[in-house]
Amino acid sequence: MSSDPSMQEAILEQAPEGMQLPPEPENPFSRKPRVVIVDDQKDSRRFAEICLKSDKIECFPFEKGQDAIDFLGEEQIDVILLDVMMPEMDGYEVCRRLKQNPATQDIPILFLSAKYEFEDKVYGLKIGGHDFLTKPINMQELKARTHAAFRVKVLQDELKKKIDLQKTINQIQQNHLNDYWRIIFEQLAASLAHELNNPLAAALGSTQMLKQQEWVDEDSLNQLEKIGASLKTASQKLRSLLLIAHASQRPKKVALSRLVEDLVTLVNYQIVSNKIDLEIKLEGESHWEGGPGQLARAVMALLNNAMEAVSSVSNPKIFIQTGENVDERQLWISISDNGPGVPESIQEKLFEPFVTDKGPPHGGVGLPLAKRIIEQNGGRLDWIPPIKDNSFTEFRISLPFAEANPSLQKSHEASTR
Repeated sequence: MSSDPSMQEAILEQAPEGMQLPPEPENPFSRKPRVVIVDDQKDSRRFAEICLKSDKIECFPFEKGQDAIDFLGEEQIDVILLDVMMPEMDGYEVCRRLKQNPATQDIPILFLSAKYEFEDKVYGLKIGGHDFLTKPINMQELKARTHAAFRVKVLQDELKKKIDLQKTINQIQQNHLNDYWRIIFEQLAASLAHELNNPLAAALGSTQMLKQQEWVDEDSLNQLEKIGASLKTASQKLRSLLLIAHASQRPKKVALSRLVEDLVTLVNYQIVSNKIDLEIKLEGESHWEGGPGQLARAVMALLNNAMEAVSSVSNPKIFIQTGENVDERQLWISISDNGPGVPESIQEKLFEPFVTDKGPPHGGVGLPLAKRIIEQNGGRLDWIPPIKDNSFTEFRISLPFAEANPSLQKSHEASTR
């Protein structure tokens, strides 16, 4: 991008109103290097610090290796100057410990040593050292090698960023592909469900008519009862499939207990085949108003999350409950499981896209999608961690009563524009 102000003004004049040019990329080499100096000899440590500070390098001197290790675990450092011969913990041991820590293993280490034996240098390089400086230290060599190590560290960091960016791009592409096939599936499912619903209704009606015929004996009547029950189950599964595939944005009044029943019917095969102990407690008669298909997708995402969570436990249990808080004019759906829970490392980012502790094909999009859908419909999704060991992890959806849903007014206003 040109840095000529007149050229930038000309581009902005032709750009849409409010558009801003992206900022010039920051030169990663323009910042001051941050260097840790570890040397038990005060004069040597002070000399290195004065040399580097004269070259606008930020220094953090330490006398003991352990103090430096503790500091490096909390600060972002570019280069380490490390004396080999130190009491308590020598430089080689400090190096080994730093290389075992993912947070510090990529920091270039310049060993400082009065020894000039070739074997010592080879050993230091083998355990992870970047370079060697021989005492007494030459000022110009110290500055040159420190800057060289700093350039290596910056290039490593930039490479990591590009790798992480490429991983994110690949993940986004995969999610777009998944979305494409999900849309295709929804269209096919809706079409198939509609096509099957009519013959199912006709078969169920014929069964009812046959049951009323006088010539039907008792055995045949029992068989017709079984056929009718099977047809009703198939019809309910189709209704559940249609509910999820339904893409209409027009709000409808929805009984949460009925919606949960339909979705449980849809996943019943997975529940049974995975030997999951499923307990359902449906309470409350109030209705929520919104997009039933959207809410069904959100609840299904939480159900799938619960089934995945209990897949690794010996006695899998899932508890689904609906209820209402009349005082707060709210309905709620709770889905709990006795899985291992959410790892502490991702708890703060639980509802962020692509955050997951599971490997492929899990992309970490289910919970963020459910949260977004629920919030768009005037509700809230909360994660309630276990209070003690061996208790349940709970995800709770809170939704306003039909007449108290503020998102409906916005939806109606948008549809009338």
